Amino acid sequence: PGVTIADDCIIGAGSVVSSSCLYSGKVIAGNPAKIICDVAELKEKYVGKCLNTYNMSFEERRQYLLSHEEQFKIANMMKMK
Repeated sequence: PGVTIADDCIIGAGSVVSSSCLYSGKVIAGNPAKIICDVAELKEKYVGKCLNTYNMSFEERRQYLLSHEEQFKIANMMKMK
């Protein structure tokens, strides 16, 4: 109660926000919550991992994933390092 969050902020699930954040466009997470990064930085970090399959049928998604299989293998290999 009494906490104010600025516009365009992302709050992490399960975060305990105990003080106001007056800066817009921030990613806030943790217990207690703190500013992690800017929303723009988060988008830039994950733009290459976005599959963009929202309006595709099951078969279209299947074909898309199979045609980009090599890209996902490389991404998984980098995570393991």
